[in-house]
Amino acid sequence: MTPVQKPQIEDTGKVWIRGRTRPSFAVRVDEKFFVPGMEEGQTIEYWTEGNCLCVVLSGPAPGTRTARRFGLDLPAVAPAALFSGFEKTRHRDVTAVLWSDPGVEESVMAPPA
Repeated sequence: MTPVQKPQIEDTGKVWIRGRTRPSFAVRVDEKFFVPGMEEGQTIEYWTEGNCLCVVLSGPAPGTRTARRFGLDLPAVAPAALFSGFEKTRHRDVTAVLWSDPGVEESVMAPPA
C-alpha cells in the first residue's frame, strides 16, 4: 500500500490573471495554483492543513485580519500566466483558484470600534 502524501506548498510567486491590470501573489500547492487575494500593504501567512490551503492576511488597517480557506479540490478555472518570483516552477500558462471563487471560505476579523 502506497502511503498518502500530505499536500505540499511547492512554490510562490506572482501570476497575471487574464483581465487584471497587475500581477497577483500566488501559492502553488502540488500542481495547483491559488491566488489568495493579497493586497498592497498586507502581510500573509499560509500553510496546508488536511485537504486545505489556509491563508491569513493582516492589514493594511491595524488589527484587521482576513482568514481564507481554499479546498485543494476546488476547480482552478481562472486563466493566468506565471509572472515572477517562482523559483521551482517553469514559466507557463496556468489556471488558478481565486479568493473570490465559490467554495472559498472567508472570515474577517477587525478590532472593536
